[in-house]
Amino acid sequence: QEAANTLGVPLFGQIPLVPALRVGGDDGTPIVVSDPDSPAGAALRQAAQRLARETRTLIRKPLSLGVAPKPGAANANGSPNGHETNGSNGHAGHVHEAAPEAGHSSHAGNAHEGHDHSGHGH
Repeated sequence: QEAANTLGVPLFGQIPLVPALRVGGDDGTPIVVSDPDSPAGAALRQAAQRLARETRTLIRKPLSLGVAPKPGAANANGSPNGHETNGSNGHAGHVHEAAPEAGHSSHAGNAHEGHDHSGHGH
């Protein structure tokens, strides 16, 4: 409450810090799914509902609260991490922006048509 007062923002909830909350965060299973009736699960759900109500009143549209896919999960076309695949263990049409590294030696047999490797080492 003190931080909310200092920052001049509303306090949407106080979540009990219990081990199950941390374990669920590590495992990727939110406590609102694994133990929704626990004090932490109920507090998170109530905070999310209050956030949605408050946001709706400010912009006059409901706020959609969804669950993002886990990293590495397949997207709608079945490929991981939002990449389109070209069927030959490669990716088509996206850009890797990374620090320059030497070599592309691991590309043997893995086509990457339309794929910019500038500064991307494999």
